[in-house]
Amino acid sequence: MKAAVLYGFREPFRIEDVEVPKPSGNEVLVKVYGSGVCHSDLHLIKGDFEDELPITFPFILGHEVSGVVVEAGDEASQYVSEGMEVLVYSFYCMQRDRYQVKGLDQICGLRTPGGIIMFNGGYAEYMLVPHYRYLVDVTGIDDLVSAAILSDAGLTAYRAVKKAREYLDPDEYILIVGLGGTGLFGLETVRKLLPNPVVAVDINPAKISLAEELINLREDYDFLIDASKVDPRREVLSLLGGEAPKVVIDFVGLEATLSTYLDLVSPAGAYVLVGLGSRMGPRIPIHKMVINEITLTTVLYGSVNDLYELGMLGRNGVIEYWKLVEKIRLEDINEAFRRLERGEALKRQVISFVE
Repeated sequence: MKAAVLYGFREPFRIEDVEVPKPSGNEVLVKVYGSGVCHSDLHLIKGDFEDELPITFPFILGHEVSGVVVEAGDEASQYVSEGMEVLVYSFYCMQRDRYQVKGLDQICGLRTPGGIIMFNGGYAEYMLVPHYRYLVDVTGIDDLVSAAILSDAGLTAYRAVKKAREYLDPDEYILIVGLGGTGLFGLETVRKLLPNPVVAVDINPAKISLAEELINLREDYDFLIDASKVDPRREVLSLLGGEAPKVVIDFVGLEATLSTYLDLVSPAGAYVLVGLGSRMGPRIPIHKMVINEITLTTVLYGSVNDLYELGMLGRNGVIEYWKLVEKIRLEDINEAFRRLERGEALKRQVISFVE
């Protein structure tokens, strides 16, 4: 099979022929249809997580994957069938602990994300998934290649919006910070699933234009802010008539974004931190947060159940995931990451293995 193989940090991918893995036991072999190009992979390639995620090279990345079941191990064959269209949940939990029992595999004690460490991922024509429980059946979905976005960018944004919903009355504003692949999906999810008005901000005018084109925003109710042209804090307060947003979802996670927006949250509201832009953040405005009961919470990926819910929303056409995707070839993977690093990839780039 063709695969993009990484041989070391800060090296380009090499397109090679490698052996197709053979499933046994609970394992399932998936023919990859779509595999998303994620900013987390860019951090991995550059060695930013070298101390936290010890990769053994050579390695095949790719953790945002959709495809079709082609073969199952003996113990998995009664649960999945050949031809089943699936999304791959990539946070594999290697032990049964209290988090795994609750369905929170992404934060279990011993986790080995596929396509990140230990298990080869989806930048290849086939992917071996270690257990059938990490597959979500979406058979009948309209665009299986583009549906790969649901497995990570979509899933992360969906969980962030679910957390935000807990703090909101229907007429209270959500502020979305960052309109990259995940943030753009977050904006789509808010608009399709919540009645709340929304403001979204980015420093890239092209991303603002794209959001205006793709997302069904309501006139004089939802707003986009180009932070390269105005003071975003002043603009938010101006647009909301002096009121502050009840929830901020930060898809960037830089010290600069937290410094700008954390103390903008209204009383009893929440700041949902998703992005991993900085290892350390700014000083926390403890006094304001305590006396106003403001919550700072975080999101890592999502649960298997979250992916099931999102998969059904995608299959039923509620979330229009396909319009947020740009399909590319495996041979263009190195250029795709260069575009991502330069901020030129406005939509989620998804490698298509289907002609």
